Amino acid sequence: RVARAAADSPAPWRFDLRRASVDQFAAGLRLSPPGASASQPPVLVALADIGLQLEDLGNARDSRGKIVLRTRVGSGGSVELRGTLGLNPVASRLALDVRSVALAPFQAWISPQVNLSLTSGRLSAQGELGAELPDQGPMRAGYRGGFALEDFAAASAGSTDELLRWKSLQLVGMDIAASPLKIDIGQVVLSDFYTRLIIRPDGRLNLQDVLARRADPLVGEAGSAGKPDGKAAEKTAEKTTEKTTDSGAPRVAAAVPHTPPPLKIGRISLVNGNIDFSDFFVRPNYSANLTGMNGGISLLSADTPGELELRGRIDNAGSIEILGRINPLASSLQLDIAARARDIDLPRTSPYAVKYLGYGIEKGKLSVNLKYRIENRKLEAENSIVLDQLTFGEKIDSPTATKLPVLFAVSLLKDRNGVIDVNMPIGGSLDDPQFSVAGLVLRIIGNLIVKAVTAPFTLLAGLAGGGDERSVLEFSPGLAVLEPPAQARLKSLATALADRPALRLDLIGRADPARDTEALRRLAFERRLKTAKQRELGVAAGALDAIVITPAEYPKYLLAAYRAGEFRKPRNAIGLLADLPAPEMEKLLMADIAAGPDDLRKLANARAQAAKEWLGTEGGIAGERLFLVAPRLVADESSPDASTTRVDLALK
Repeated sequence: RVARAAADSPAPWRFDLRRASVDQFAAGLRLSPPGASASQPPVLVALADIGLQLEDLGNARDSRGKIVLRTRVGSGGSVELRGTLGLNPVASRLALDVRSVALAPFQAWISPQVNLSLTSGRLSAQGELGAELPDQGPMRAGYRGGFALEDFAAASAGSTDELLRWKSLQLVGMDIAASPLKIDIGQVVLSDFYTRLIIRPDGRLNLQDVLARRADPLVGEAGSAGKPDGKAAEKTAEKTTEKTTDSGAPRVAAAVPHTPPPLKIGRISLVNGNIDFSDFFVRPNYSANLTGMNGGISLLSADTPGELELRGRIDNAGSIEILGRINPLASSLQLDIAARARDIDLPRTSPYAVKYLGYGIEKGKLSVNLKYRIENRKLEAENSIVLDQLTFGEKIDSPTATKLPVLFAVSLLKDRNGVIDVNMPIGGSLDDPQFSVAGLVLRIIGNLIVKAVTAPFTLLAGLAGGGDERSVLEFSPGLAVLEPPAQARLKSLATALADRPALRLDLIGRADPARDTEALRRLAFERRLKTAKQRELGVAAGALDAIVITPAEYPKYLLAAYRAGEFRKPRNAIGLLADLPAPEMEKLLMADIAAGPDDLRKLANARAQAAKEWLGTEGGIAGERLFLVAPRLVADESSPDASTTRVDLALK
């Protein structure tokens, strides 16, 4: 019914529709996605059993009519809208009921956003839609309700390999509004999910290519489906340029500051997840299967980090647990987590050992305790790694393997129970283009091996919680007697050797041609005086080294030793020995004493032998682990200022 107002009235035309309905209607929609070329065929969407009912719909100010719209979409899907509709101003409040609408026909709308090829997936949603276009200001719209994406599966674009799959993704308690934008989600539940995670031969993650032609603020340009050209390409290259570490792992590019979205999630729950991982960057390839992944994240918003709890298994044997706090929604990533993994079989990681160490792994288990903290784009991390019964196989030629003595380093790190327990703290800035967690860890492992080779005693002292870091035993010039500092050093060394039965020890005696020669002559001089006293006292005097000559006795026994010496002595006019002052007798006695290379060699050997005997008796180290090496009688060229009245120690 259309009514015409009186001719003299300024009132506008008005219409009222009491009732209208359409039933059992069918239609085919030909939809072209935004940006589609003229040659690209449209998407065909079949609608059947369309039903539309309208009641009391008109253009009177603030009037509201009723609307019901139902239709079947494709095969098995349905959509129903039921509620009120106003035209002046435009406003609606509709109950939405979407059930099992297939997503595959809408691939053309998905492709510009993600490099995925949908193979299955059905969308459902139940909730309330509201919209209002006021006379002034922007449109207001919102949705309250739930959303579900079920039986979803997708492959990488242009591939048949499955990338993502899940039984159900549910968003419960959604409250979304525009102007201002607000996204509140009560709970996200992902059930029975699977993802295929691959490091490709070029060192790039397959998931990096999921986002098409979009720059990720942490890893740089993510997509490879489209390439900007001209000035746009140059600008993109200036903003984010992907690099790789020496290990091939992607480096982190400088982050682009961004405003966090107004998003709040009450809880994210993960139920029965499966992550199938393969690394094709190493040869031979490495694979691991994470199963039974369960857990979630508590309340999460831009200013509130969520409590993370995630547990699962590795290859149906080892366990993994991740606990802590994380906030990926903040303007700057916040992370404070602890991860623990137990009972991981090392032979599965043999490809990495071959690539970086040059040996395969025959046996062993791995446990790790990781602590990672990111705040203000600074990373602080601790990697505590325990390797139990690590056993290498035969050496394998690998151009990327270290040339350092890996087996020796392992022997040094492994304790008496066959366990290697090391802690590797790392840190760095996420804004550093050279930054890579994997690269840092590999560098630390390399440094650990270098330290084992170049400073094994320092490393050994660190593993033992401190102690003497020196690789020498010092002796007094001319002596082969172990003094208290040397004995203390041998004691700590014996403890370390007992805890690492695979290690052997070389002992290299040294003698200083200058200091030891003079000291040997002085000792021989003193023994001549003691011998003179021993002759006077007879057998009761005991061992020569136990005899003591007091200052008062010194002139007497100096004269006795001088007279007993078989060398030319000054005589007086009648042929008797001339009386000489003590310094002159000392000078003549010392001139009669010689110490040559043989004496130095014997001294050096005696020093090494003394250390070996102490380790064998007091230290309890088996003799077959201790080796005397030919002595050295030259100055220490590597450290000219260091004393060479010593024994050098070398671990093997």
